[in-house]
This record gives sequence, C-alpha cells and structure tokens, in this order.
Amino acid sequence: MSTTTAFALRLGLLFAACLPLGASLPAQHQQQLLNEPVDLSPDFLDYRNTYFLADSLVSFDPRTGQGTLSWDRSRYTPAHAFNYTQHGFRSMAQNEFPATEYAEDPVLAFSLEFVDSRSLRLAGTYRARGGPGRAFAHAGG
Repeated sequence: MSTTTAFALRLGLLFAACLPLGASLPAQHQQQLLNEPVDLSPDFLDYRNTYFLADSLVSFDPRTGQGTLSWDRSRYTPAHAFNYTQHGFRSMAQNEFPATEYAEDPVLAFSLEFVDSRSLRLAGTYRARGGPGRAFAHAGG
C-alpha cells in the first residue's frame, strides 16, 4: 500500500469517526442562515433573566383606547416536592443599583386601536422615560 493511499484511508476513517459528533451538536451551535428567524424560546426558560409580567389594569379609557398596565417583576424558579419539580414565575425584589433608578413594579401606558373588524393593534410604552414603545403588531405588515 502506498503512502498516499494509506494517508487517504486514515483521513477517511478520521472523517467517518467525527461525523456523528457533528450531527449531534445542539441547535444553538449550528450556523444560522442569513435572515433566518432567531429562536427566543430558550430565553424564557433561563433562571438568570428578569421577567416583567402584566399584573393588572390600572386604568383604561374605552373612548380613546388608552390606559396603563401594572407590570410585576418576576423570575423563573423551580419548586421541588418529593420527586416532582415544577417551574413557575415568582415575584422578586428590585436588584438594580441605585434602587431609585428604576421602578420595582412599573406602571406603563398602552393603547388599543382597531385595525379592521377582526384584528387590533396593542402598542405599549416599555420604559418609564422616553417616547412611546413599538407596537406588538403592525397594521399592513
């Protein structure tokens, strides 16, 4: 057997041995295509994140479609009972410094607008300061 043939055989065996490793990589390590949508679902199961969940409707004017929502600062936590683990959201205290910089449970403005007879646009303000936030849904696109 020539040296070139032996080298090609070894290289082929090495490639064949490494092929199953590449096929079992998690999805986050695989290359994404240009304009491919990003999967955000892992962020909703991460214990390190802070979540702001809509807690209650503070005010709403049906004539103008504008009002304010109270948001509850929460975290995703496990609860253990015997051999069962359940996950859920629990309220949490403010963790920024200085504590006066952000509200612990902010109350922010929102508006409702009917786009047509079957759909509506919900737009909200996502920060206490600054201009209005971006809409959750867009009319015509």
